[in-house]
Parts: sequence; C-alpha cells; structure tokens
Amino acid sequence: IHLPSALDQRFRWRIPIARALWRSVCPDTSREIPFVEVLVADGLTSLSKVFFDLAVCTCVASSSLLDNSPEPLSSQLLHGFEIYSGVALNSTAAIAGARPVVGVKHTFWGEHLTECRRSAFPYFAWSIPFLLRARQCTIAARHAPDSLARDLQRVNFLKYLTALPVIAFAFCYVRAGEFSQMLEKEDFEFM
Repeated sequence: IHLPSALDQRFRWRIPIARALWRSVCPDTSREIPFVEVLVADGLTSLSKVFFDLAVCTCVASSSLLDNSPEPLSSQLLHGFEIYSGVALNSTAAIAGARPVVGVKHTFWGEHLTECRRSAFPYFAWSIPFLLRARQCTIAARHAPDSLARDLQRVNFLKYLTALPVIAFAFCYVRAGEFSQMLEKEDFEFM
C-alpha cells in the first residue's frame, strides 16, 4: 500500500522508528544490539509508568464497557460528583460551585479503577520495558569483545532488574492484607 506523495513524505520518518521499536522487542540474538535499538529500549524504560497507566486505562475502559449495571447513567456517580441529567460535573464544574458527593468512596469509574489497580496486569505492563532492556543486556554481554565489556553489560543487566522489586512492592502494597494478615500497607511503606 502506497500513500499519496504528500502523506508519504510526512510519515516516512516513522518507518525506521517502528523498525527499531520492533527490533527492540524482538532482537536478533545472533549479533550485537545496535545503538539505536538500545536507545529506543532505554527510552521505553523512561516511559514505563505510561505503560502502567495505559494498562489501567484499558482495564477500566474494558471493565466498564462489560459492566452490566442495571442502574441508568443518570443515577450513577462519576469522579465523585453527581451526574445531573446525564452530564457529569468535572473538577472545573466543582470550582464553579457544583455539589461534590461527600463520603462516597466508590464512584462509577472509581470501582473499576480500584479493581484494575489491584490487578497484576498493569504492574506487568510497567515491568515490560525493564525486562526488554535486561534481555538486550544479556545479548550484548554474549557478544562483548572482552571480559570487561561483558562484566559492564552484566552490571547494566542488574541495574535494569532493580526496577522489578520496586514494581513488586508496589503491587504488594496495593494488595496488602489480602493474602496474609502478617503484612500490612505500612510494612511495604518501610521497604
């Protein structure tokens, strides 16, 4: 499929980025990792929290679409504000004097948001860029020219794996008290 020439010139720069992104996800293990793929994967680690947020948003959207709640939209709550005649009042409306609902813990999307934040899926999405970069480090260590470069790649591998305990503790913090009565949220705040 060929784009018109005006569009082709505008989108031509995306093809090398898409290839580098694909090669970062599925690297060729028979050769050393090119610098552009390392750069793309390192950029993904900087955006790892975005992957968490996208996973939460996807979970909330899919669970709210699949929700078969019998209540009409006008009687449900959205973002802590009452819905008046099908129109949700956001924070701007709250500043303008709309009545926030006091003492309500779960709102229309809030229940789904609470459920999705407790899911393992967003935390796995958060860890994917670090796992991709760690895999690149193992491939680079395998193709290193000398032992010093190999050892530096192994240290780099450990650096990217240090993000995984932080993600695991964040997941445990959210799920504290569910599996065991021994650990509470305060225990994970200390860690």
